[in-house]
Amino acid sequence: MKKILKILPMRNLEKVLFKFSNNMLQPHDNANGATIAPDVDDDGYFVSCRIDGLEKNRERTLFIVCENLTLAAFIKKFGLSSLDDVEHIDREKMLRLYNTGDAYYWCMVNGGFKSLTFTKFKDKLYVKEYNNEDTHILSTLLSTPEDFLDYTEYYFRNRKDQ
Repeated sequence: MKKILKILPMRNLEKVLFKFSNNMLQPHDNANGATIAPDVDDDGYFVSCRIDGLEKNRERTLFIVCENLTLAAFIKKFGLSSLDDVEHIDREKMLRLYNTGDAYYWCMVNGGFKSLTFTKFKDKLYVKEYNNEDTHILSTLLSTPEDFLDYTEYYFRNRKDQ
């Protein structure tokens, strides 16, 4: 028997998602590898996906992240029309959001103790040290997961204040 999904008006969907997130005792991992969690610091939502092929390496990890999303922004960005749509959020959707500047890469090295975020805007890549305001612009766009990881290691290896 085929499951029939009920498409909810946005206000009703906001209520359903709010109830769903309030009942979470831990972040929700869907079958596509996306993690959805309330962002307790900002009263919004946090969505992340690990990049394929890097799951086994604890020293170097790369995620695509969307954060600080209100319920309305979460619904709109991910094109949600029902609670079941949360299960369809995947890496491909996150990559599309990265390419439009609506998500960022979060690259961690040294077991996660050092990390940079990379946000694409037009032909520039904005790089920020995750725990402070040190931001710079790369004129060359990085493309592969290894490029992001290698640049992050290079950045911390050559930082002047270490």
